[in-house]
Amino acid sequence: MADYDLWAEKLCTYWVARPIQRLGPPIEEGHSAQWVPLDRVAALLPDPGARAMVERFLR
Repeated sequence: MADYDLWAEKLCTYWVARPIQRLGPPIEEGHSAQWVPLDRVAALLPDPGARAMVERFLR
């Protein structure tokens, strides 16, 4: 965060699962569940770091 003269580390967790039953909508406001084929996931992620991680995982 160079604009603020700060150093920060972003930690992200990704989950890979096989859905079996929907229990209800996400409880966080503004969130939604997205069910997409694995070969389309990387293209939907907005930042290059997340895309690279998913592409590496899927190799």
